Order: sequence, then C-alpha cells, then structure tokens
Amino acid sequence: MDKRKEIDQEDQELSSVVSLLDDEGNEVEFDHLMTFEHDGKHYLALLPIDDIEGVGDDEIVLLEIQEGDEEDLYVPIEDEKLLDAVFETFLKLLDEEEDGELGDS
Repeated sequence: MDKRKEIDQEDQELSSVVSLLDDEGNEVEFDHLMTFEHDGKHYLALLPIDDIEGVGDDEIVLLEIQEGDEEDLYVPIEDEKLLDAVFETFLKLLDEEEDGELGDS
C-alpha cells in the first residue's frame, strides 16, 4: 500500500462525525475537529458537513460543553468577546497540532 493511501485511511479512522439536533429538531452532521479547554471550560470545534443557514462552507462552529444531568449539552457561545477568545485558542492549538504533525515526518 502506498503512503498516500495509508495516510488517507488514517485520517478517515481518526475523524469522527457528530450528529446534533438543531433548534427545529433536525439532525445536522459535523466533522469533529477538536475538543479543547479555554479558561477552565471545555469547548467543541466542529466543521459542518450539512448546510447550515448562516454558516459558510469554510466556517467552523464552536460550542461550549456543559454537563447536564444525564448527558452533556452543547451550547452556542453568545458573547462575541468570548467567542473571539475561544477561536484564538482553537487556532493556537490547531497550529501546534499541525507543527507537531510536520515534525513527526
């Protein structure tokens, strides 16, 4: 098997699809990019697979993970300053992850 096929298979195995319900109860699928911490709270970075109104093809969705009674809740970040700060943390971690992958070659 050539190296490119091995890498493609590894990427497919590592990526995970997350299905969430929108406000109207419709199932929407996302590619899970990263779960990370910012200022003591946990966040989820998702790339929409399905079309979502108001979200561009190249935009990610950031959600705060809140512990519920029986399962975790994924809550949109309403505060613009917090959203910007969480996004900056995501970008920094993404850069570090990419640098690590390049260093492993």
